[in-house]
Amino acid sequence: MRDNTIFCKGFTLLELMCVVAISAILFSWVLPIMENRRVILGLEDRAESLIGFLKMAKITAILKKTRISVCALNPNDMTCGSNSDWDNGWQLAFQSDISFVVPVKRFILKPLYSIQTTFSTNSVNAITFNPNGMNSPNVKINFCSSLNHLNAQYAKSVHVIFGDIILRQGVEVDCS
Repeated sequence: MRDNTIFCKGFTLLELMCVVAISAILFSWVLPIMENRRVILGLEDRAESLIGFLKMAKITAILKKTRISVCALNPNDMTCGSNSDWDNGWQLAFQSDISFVVPVKRFILKPLYSIQTTFSTNSVNAITFNPNGMNSPNVKINFCSSLNHLNAQYAKSVHVIFGDIILRQGVEVDCS
């Protein structure tokens, strides 16, 4: 005798719906973690790139025996100036007594939501290193997230004091 039963290979609709539901639940848990990680990496990237520019400016000022500045970029013409904003990026430039002369290297920030840059002095648009490696003015630059629950642990602060470049993070940073 032959069995007339037909075997179908594949998944039932109920099995597929269960897989989709479980995937949706897992995705809803992972999405906020990925967003937080993106913000944390953005804070680290901005702080580390600014430190790199500051160190390069200090070394170049000493070696070339001239004044070198790290200055905020003006979004309109990509130069240093009074209308510059650190949130647009910064550049390394040789400086004469009158103005910024030759841009050496630029770092242009791409828009990254949930990150704000605050400065201890809002009027600072350039940090200049003298031939002896000292800087003026002394500044504190904070990189904070608008996601306040991340600031206590991941906010970064770059201090440039008398030629020393110091990175602080977490509770030592004032993001208020």
